[in-house]
Amino acid sequence: MKVRHGRYAAMLIGLCVLATLACQAATFFASGDESNSATGDSHTTEELAAVEPAADDPATEAVEALEITPAQLAEALAVETVDERPEVLALLGRPDAFKMSVLDVEGGQIRQETWWYFQLGTQIDFVDGETVWTLDLEPAPEGSIFPAWYDPLTFEPGMPAVDVIQLAAAASPAGAVPEIIDVSEGGEDLAGGLILVGDQIMIGVQDDRVVYVETVPLFAEEGQS
Repeated sequence: MKVRHGRYAAMLIGLCVLATLACQAATFFASGDESNSATGDSHTTEELAAVEPAADDPATEAVEALEITPAQLAEALAVETVDERPEVLALLGRPDAFKMSVLDVEGGQIRQETWWYFQLGTQIDFVDGETVWTLDLEPAPEGSIFPAWYDPLTFEPGMPAVDVIQLAAAASPAGAVPEIIDVSEGGEDLAGGLILVGDQIMIGVQDDRVVYVETVPLFAEEGQS
C-alpha cells in the first residue's frame, strides 16, 4: 500500500471512516456492503425503512471520536486542495469502477472517492480530489464486465436528479435510463431520498441533490470467460 497524505488529510480520512461507520444505520445505503456492490444486489423500500437510525449525528460522533476541535475542523476544511483526478484519468484512463460519496460536516462537505482499476491491479482513494492512498488489487476474473463507460469527473455532488439521469443514460452503451426508486416514505432519515438504478450504476439522491454514485462491475465466475 502506498500512502500520500496532504495537509490535514489524515484528520479528514479518519473523519470519513468513522462517519461512514456511524452512518451505516442512518442512510439508505446503510446496509450496502462490498459484497452487495460486487453482486449488484439492492434493497427494497421495506428493507430500507426497517433500518434503525443512528442515535446521534454521525459527523458529530466522528469529530468527537477523533477529538477534533471545531477550530481544527474548520481549518482542515479551509485548506486548499489540489484536484489530482484529471491527472490520474489522463495517465490511467477511466477507472473500471468507482464510488463517490459526500459527507456533510460542520462548515462544509468532504467528497470521498475510490477508483478501481482491476485490470491494472490498483485502487486509488481521493479526498476532495487529492490522492490519499493507493492499494494493490487482486486481478478480476477474465470475462468480467466493467462499467468504464462512466467518467467519474462528470458526476458532481449536488447535481439535480434530472441532470444525473440524463448523464447516466447518455453514457450507457445501451442508452439505459436509470429506474427511479422512491425511498422517501422509509422514515425520517430517508425523507427526500431517491435511488437511481441504471446500467451498472447506482445513484443516491437526497432532496434533489446527488450525494452518492457507485458503478458496479459484473465479475465473472472463476474459470469462466
